[in-house]
Amino acid sequence: GVQVIKRTRVVEGKAGPGRVSRAGFGGLQTCGSTWLCPCCSGAISEVRRLQLNVLLAWARKQGYVIVMVTLTARHGIDDSLADLLDAMKAAKRTWAASYAYKSLKASSLIGTVTATEVTGGGVHGWHPHFHMLMVLDRATESSGIEDAETLRQPWLDALQKHGLSGTGAAFDVVGGSGVGQYVAKWGSAEELTLSGKKKGRGGLTPMQLAEASMAGDKRAGRLFVEFGECFHGARQ
Repeated sequence: GVQVIKRTRVVEGKAGPGRVSRAGFGGLQTCGSTWLCPCCSGAISEVRRLQLNVLLAWARKQGYVIVMVTLTARHGIDDSLADLLDAMKAAKRTWAASYAYKSLKASSLIGTVTATEVTGGGVHGWHPHFHMLMVLDRATESSGIEDAETLRQPWLDALQKHGLSGTGAAFDVVGGSGVGQYVAKWGSAEELTLSGKKKGRGGLTPMQLAEASMAGDKRAGRLFVEFGECFHGARQ
């Protein structure tokens, strides 16, 4: 029952009308996994990327400031991904209940979007981290960054409360114009949604682990399975 479907349409270009052809499959059952499937994750993440770009455009039109906060923790080769991620999620809940976070929410925080990303296979083991876009009612980007910086120490305190630790590198904040290579390659929205296409720095992304496993790396295969079991059913 699987079909190969070809579509051709006419589009207007600088040189006049032209024909564009695209091909795809029909009758396939999809798994809908944003974490493990290169086909489904690409399609779903592309939709979410477009949705986030609408959000970013709206925020800028309203005159709001956008910053990106990255939260992580110190990690080692012996840490299990599930334990590390559970502790980080608990720390994030404690952080969001802190006086500093509530104060920011009351004064200038319009809303947030958070995504989880993880790399593994490096000398320091699993490296889960949260990327959070913050939309702030501030006049300048620098004032928005200053607002976000008030949450640094509460995050480090929250990590300690849940048996983790972190130095200054566990908390990072950048403005919308300073996300650097992320904005240059994907933009703020893409950093949050297209982690399957990114290249890991130090460690390997899950898709890179799968690729290494296919090439015969048994450790990469075990790590990919651990990742899959940990993230099954999780929100992106």
